[in-house]
Amino acid sequence: MIAFLFTALATISALAWYLQRRPPRELQFSFSRLLDPPAAPPEPEPRFALVLPRRQAAFWLHLAALTLCLLSVWDRLPGHVRERPGTIGLRVVLDVSDSMGVADGPEDRLSSARTVVRDVVHKARQAAAEGAYCDALIAVGSSARRLGPVDEQLDRVEVAHEGGEVSALLAASLAPVHEDGCAPSHVVVVTDQPSPETRWPEDGPELQWLQVGAPVPNAGLLRARMRPAALGVGRSELIIEVGRFGGADIPRLMLTGPRGSRSVPLVSSIDRADTSLARLSPSASGGYTAQLQGGGAYSGDDRMSFSIEIAQGVELDWQLSVPAPPAVRAQSGPVLVKPLMDASKDDLARPGVFTYDGWSAPGFHRIGPFIGSDPVIEVLNFDAFEAALPSPAGVPLPAGFEPVLSDASGAWLVARRSEPAAYIVPGPAPGGAVDALSSTLFFTALLEVTGDGEDRLEVRWPGPDGRDVADAWKESDTGRPVKKPPDVSFSSTTGGQVETPFWPLFLLASLGLIALERLAALRSERRRHAIL
Repeated sequence: MIAFLFTALATISALAWYLQRRPPRELQFSFSRLLDPPAAPPEPEPRFALVLPRRQAAFWLHLAALTLCLLSVWDRLPGHVRERPGTIGLRVVLDVSDSMGVADGPEDRLSSARTVVRDVVHKARQAAAEGAYCDALIAVGSSARRLGPVDEQLDRVEVAHEGGEVSALLAASLAPVHEDGCAPSHVVVVTDQPSPETRWPEDGPELQWLQVGAPVPNAGLLRARMRPAALGVGRSELIIEVGRFGGADIPRLMLTGPRGSRSVPLVSSIDRADTSLARLSPSASGGYTAQLQGGGAYSGDDRMSFSIEIAQGVELDWQLSVPAPPAVRAQSGPVLVKPLMDASKDDLARPGVFTYDGWSAPGFHRIGPFIGSDPVIEVLNFDAFEAALPSPAGVPLPAGFEPVLSDASGAWLVARRSEPAAYIVPGPAPGGAVDALSSTLFFTALLEVTGDGEDRLEVRWPGPDGRDVADAWKESDTGRPVKKPPDVSFSSTTGGQVETPFWPLFLLASLGLIALERLAALRSERRRHAIL
C-alpha cells in the first residue's frame, strides 16, 4: 500500500511538471544599449495550464513508465496461471517371502511380480511426463529391506527363506523416508497375499495392492504340541497339526525319531474342517522329523523338525502329611503343596495347592454360590458333593484369592488365584467315605496348577535345499483366491497450479521506457547543437 502511494505521488508530480507553463526566454542583444527594453506583458500568465503536452514524446514515455510502476505494486493484479507438472514418488513394496517361489505357470510368482512392477514403473513415468519422478524398491519377507531404485535392484531380488505377513507389507508401505530416499506419493504392493481390509491413513500416499499367483492346493505342517502325562501318570501325547488349503487332499505323514520311522494317521479336526491332526505317544526323548508326502504346491512346509523330552514324573514341593503319589517326586519343586494353616506369607505367594481339614466334620447341608466354569467345579457330582459337604476353613481368604465354591451360609469352601496359579481346597482324606470325592477335588486342583495343558514345541522347517525356512507355516496357504487386479493409474497425481506474477515484467518495461526517453533526449540535444 505504501509503495502504491509513493508511486501515485511520483505520477502526479511528473504530470504537474509537464503541465506547468515554461517562462519565456530572456533575449539579450549586443546592441541593447541603442534600443528600449521590450514591453512587459499586460497580464502575467498562470504558472500551470491544463493542456496536455501532446507533442512531447518524453511526457508520454514518463507517463507510461509510471503507469507500469503503479501496476507492478498493485497486489490484486492477477498473474499468469498454469498447471505445474506432476511429481510422482513411487514406492514399490515387493513380497519376497518363500511362497513367492511357487510355480505360477511357466515361471514362479516372483518372476510374475517383476513383470507387474516393470509395467507399474512404466505407467508412473508416463504420468509424471515433464514432472519430477523417483522410485524406491522395498523387499519384504519377515522384515523389510530397502534396496534403492527399481531399475537397479529389481533383477537382483531373490526369494527369501522366511515366512511373511500382511502386517509386514503394510508396515513397509508406511515406513518413514530415509534422508536419501524418495518421498512416496504412491505405494504399490505386489504380493501373493490378498488385499487386507485395513484403514489406510487419509493423509498417506495412494495405495494400490496387486496380487499375483494363481490359487493352488497345498498341505503344510503348521505346528507341534506336547501334552505331558497328568501328574506323571499315563503317557505323554504328541500332537502334530497339518493345514490343508485350496481343496488339498489329506497327505501322508511320516515321523522319524530316535527309534526309527513310522507312518502316522491324520484325522480331520472336529472344529476346523481345513485342519488334520496326528496324535501319538512318543516312545523316547530326542529329535524328531515329520515329513509330508503329497504336500502340494509349496514344499517349504513339508518337513518339520523338533525335539521333545518325556518327563519322568513331576516335581512338587510336597509338604502334606498324606504320602505323595508314586509318580510325584516330593522334593523342592516349583509348585508348593502345603496345609493352609502352616503356610507363611512367602509360601502363599508361590504357585501351589493349599489345603485345610474340611472332611473331619460335616458342613452346611446345602451348596451355595459357585463358578460353574471353573475346572475344579466341573468335575464334581453335586449330589454326592452336597451329601458329604465339607466344612469351611473358617479363616479369611488370603490376599489375591477369590471364592469358587461356597455353602448356603456364604462361607467359602474352594478358592483360587490366577497369578501365580493357586487353589485352596479341602485336603485329601484317604481311606474314608469321602476318599474318591476328596481325591477328585484335590488332584483336579493340583492338575490345574501344575499345568496339564499343551506346550507348543519349538520347531523349524528345513527346506528342500537344506536351508531352514523361518515361520514356513505363514506361507502354507497358497490357495488364496486371487482378486481382480485394479487398473494401475497415476492420473490423480498433479503438481497443482502455479501463478507467475506480472510485476517483474512491468518493472522491466518501465525501466526500458525511461531508458528510451533518455536516449530521445540526448538525440534532441545533439540536433539542437548542430543547428546552432
